[in-house]
Amino acid sequence: MKPSSSSNNTALATFRRYTEAFRALDPRAASEFFQEPALLLTPRGDFVLRVTDDARHAYAKLMGEAREQGYATTVFDHLEEHAIGRGMAAVRGTGAWKAENGEDISRFELSYVLRLIGDSWKIVLATIRSRST
Repeated sequence: MKPSSSSNNTALATFRRYTEAFRALDPRAASEFFQEPALLLTPRGDFVLRVTDDARHAYAKLMGEAREQGYATTVFDHLEEHAIGRGMAAVRGTGAWKAENGEDISRFELSYVLRLIGDSWKIVLATIRSRST
């Protein structure tokens, strides 16, 4: 079962737009992809995102750390979408933060749960786990 028939309005397409906001290190833009409330679990800390401002503050912190580490972009080795119920989907995959010179800053596995709210997919749960190279 596909969560949406439009290739522009799938959980995976929404996730890709969210990652563009992260690549730009724009906490305001990244926070707009989260439902209120949401949960973000990362190796750098766990965040309960009750309102959009919570997401904005959490991402400002994470993006600040990324800048300090020389972050240039995120690359994904693998991403896939799975329907997990009516109007709910999981996006799972692996990726890495990269420095300007192309070296890995950190490698990770991810699992995001998105819910279709009206005609927009919103992140309700994001889990990121470190992995070795």
